[in-house]
Amino acid sequence: MKFDHEVSRLMCVLQEALRPDHQKHLLAIIENEGMEKVLDPELFKAARYFDRRTLLTFLASLGFENTKEQAHYQRWLAATQYRNGQIDAGEAARLCASERPLMVDFYRNLLKTLDNPKAEATWLDWMEMPCTVADMLFATEFLLDCQVVQWLPFVLHRWCQLDNSGEPWLWMYRNVIERVEYAQTVQQSQVLAQALYMLLKKVAPEHQSMMNTLTAKLVDLYLRAEQSDQALALAQTLLSNSSDLSGTYWLMRSHANRSQFSEAIKFASNFLSAVIDKAIKEKMSEDLLFKAQEQPKKKKDFDVNAANKSLKTVNRILRDRGLQPFLMSGVLLGYMREGQILPHDKDIDLGLIGWEQQFEVAQALLASGRYHVSWRNLRGAKTFLLDAYDMENGVAVDFFFFHPHSDHFLHGIDYKYGFTQNFRFSPFGLKEIDFLGERFFIPDNAEKNLVENYGDWKTPQSSYVVTVEAPVLVQKGSEKHQFIALIELMRSVETFNSVKRVQRILDCCNALDMHVLSTELEHRLNDWMVRQALH
Repeated sequence: MKFDHEVSRLMCVLQEALRPDHQKHLLAIIENEGMEKVLDPELFKAARYFDRRTLLTFLASLGFENTKEQAHYQRWLAATQYRNGQIDAGEAARLCASERPLMVDFYRNLLKTLDNPKAEATWLDWMEMPCTVADMLFATEFLLDCQVVQWLPFVLHRWCQLDNSGEPWLWMYRNVIERVEYAQTVQQSQVLAQALYMLLKKVAPEHQSMMNTLTAKLVDLYLRAEQSDQALALAQTLLSNSSDLSGTYWLMRSHANRSQFSEAIKFASNFLSAVIDKAIKEKMSEDLLFKAQEQPKKKKDFDVNAANKSLKTVNRILRDRGLQPFLMSGVLLGYMREGQILPHDKDIDLGLIGWEQQFEVAQALLASGRYHVSWRNLRGAKTFLLDAYDMENGVAVDFFFFHPHSDHFLHGIDYKYGFTQNFRFSPFGLKEIDFLGERFFIPDNAEKNLVENYGDWKTPQSSYVVTVEAPVLVQKGSEKHQFIALIELMRSVETFNSVKRVQRILDCCNALDMHVLSTELEHRLNDWMVRQALH
């Protein structure tokens, strides 16, 4: 689940306007955007998921004054004020109860869970209270927002007394899953895993399909939460209980997360085989029907204008902090070869020398209020990549930290699979250049840097796969490199649908005498390539 770009943009605009010296612009923004957009429930949810409490207070006040849902907005306003220390628990509970005296204790108990968020949950006497579904909805979201999910079983128990249709469980499950993408820390992932595990225990054994779906989601969360033992055990269970490929996929992910690449390669080969079979069957079906099937939606083109704005903005933000971000990879290639950001790129790549700068970068992005940052990637001396998302311009920004050594700079890509692929570059200093009408830093050996990254960088190379081909890759030919090649072959078939990309990867593997495919799998991949070439 991702928030619409307009929701993200408006969140950034309103946050900026809520700064003390900018509040004179608030009325004009509301008039220009319209009250309906400002009070969009998705915007309210985004403010909660990103923990933008100043914005949340503003939106709750606005909703209370301008809608018929006064009780809903009053609960969130009071709860947020309590979290900020602006009112005490008694006053907040009274406001949340919305003139229902018998519900004051319910909300007082709920709010007081924040006093000791790690405390073990104890039974609360909510069963006789005149709760409504709205109270249960709020309690669930509040506990998830505040990461005190040990109390959720009691909420679910009471909710099921009000509604025994199964909807409370489904609603709670969807609410947990929605948050996974926005879990910015390992701790948040651990909390969501705890909540999902609680929901898994509530599934009846005869509902095996639902159990498998939930188990796969929980494996994902355990990996995000750096609980690899739990992830591996659960993935093995999933393989035993599921007839689809989810068990194979998650075992591949779990073994890679533990750097057990020989095992990961085995499951990756099985998964690639299934991906190829599926692609061939789809092509055969298309041939037999003698008609053009509906074409998949074309991937949205990279918005160069938005990328230009985003690059200039983040450059200013970091330089104002005394940092020296420099253009690298695709952005540097675009500047050096074509004098512009490349239209076929997919994100903005910036480098910084020294892993210590990650904390200052994160603080600068947080202070701007316009970036979603994966805080879980702040790992001290282990950090090579911090990925962020410019919510206002809708552009992904990757910050790569170059680790200086005596005779080289070490750079890396941190994979979602739980490992890092490293690149060894020649040392360099920085120099300033003019680009897009502003001043930027680039490596002072820019041409050499590009040769090390791309080889013949002056000649456009469509389908270039840097993670397989880059001249400066560390551990070429290793089991890790073989696993990455298999992953890229999967992407080439399933996502890019590109014969040329597959062939580049295979040629690179052959040049390195790296045998990543069995004879049978190679034949099936060749079969797919022939069928693709005929169309």
